[in-house]
Amino acid sequence: GAILNPNITYENIDFRRREQTNPEQKREIASLAASVIPWNTTVSADGSTTVSEALKMLSSHEGITILTYSIKAIENLTDSRIRLISTGGIVNQNTCSFGGMVTKKILESFNTEFALISCKAVNLDGGVYDSNEEEVELKKRMIEHSSKTILLVDSSKFDRIAFAHMADLDRLYMLITDKRPQPHLPIRL
Repeated sequence: GAILNPNITYENIDFRRREQTNPEQKREIASLAASVIPWNTTVSADGSTTVSEALKMLSSHEGITILTYSIKAIENLTDSRIRLISTGGIVNQNTCSFGGMVTKKILESFNTEFALISCKAVNLDGGVYDSNEEEVELKKRMIEHSSKTILLVDSSKFDRIAFAHMADLDRLYMLITDKRPQPHLPIRL
């Protein structure tokens, strides 16, 4: 019979459950991400838990404009001084984010200096992957419409593959993680 490959990520875990996974690593990664984002810039942000944590840490930055489809980020930043642009769209309760054609069109309408994204898997041979194909399409638009894409991932995502390919590694400006990848995954970023 068939054997399930443990290095392939298929799951599409609920946002609230993902928030509870590796919280210390997420805070560490988020802090590093916030430290490299300058004041007075524009940022597009995905709906991941790690990026949501990073956006909380950006709330003290002056002159930041954030474009996001994350409902959680909108909730967290409503009372901040950040200029916040929501894409709107169809609510996905599982991911606590917006999706659909409206979301895609809005993401295509804005260009940002930075895109903050996360993923389910990073692999030297194939690049960056996620398990939700609709999320991948949204993240691809963010990558296409930003000058610098920063990938935020904890070390558990290395040497894995997920369902849908998002980007090649050379499309990334920077990769921020909690632990240095294995030597066979060279850091070229």
